[in-house]
Amino acid sequence: MKAALKSISPKSEPDPRKRFHEQFRKEADEYDHDFHNKYHDDLNTILIFSGLFSAVASAFIVCVQNQILPDYTKMSFTVLTMLLNATSGVPNDTKLPTATAPDQSSVEVQAVLCSALASSLLAAFLAMLGKQW
Repeated sequence: MKAALKSISPKSEPDPRKRFHEQFRKEADEYDHDFHNKYHDDLNTILIFSGLFSAVASAFIVCVQNQILPDYTKMSFTVLTMLLNATSGVPNDTKLPTATAPDQSSVEVQAVLCSALASSLLAAFLAMLGKQW
């Protein structure tokens, strides 16, 4: 009976495997905590920078957008002049303005600004995913 009780009673000596796992868990938790603290600050910096960069890029996109759009005031003035001449009986010698394409440089600048804005928003999105992970 004593032998049976002795075999099922808890051992007083610690199991080396248990000690290894406890030490490993302690080291892994410490590493994870340091890793989280380090990259938490870096991700905050990325979020702030990408937010400011997105605001500046958006402001430039709005400014450059006017160079790409046609001049609607000139078109409206020409059409109104033609209507006024037609209703007053004056011979109509004005011609409709032809559609002009925007400058190639304006299109390239707009493309670069839009891609920079998209990259900044992607960086902010990935930083948020990193913070939530």
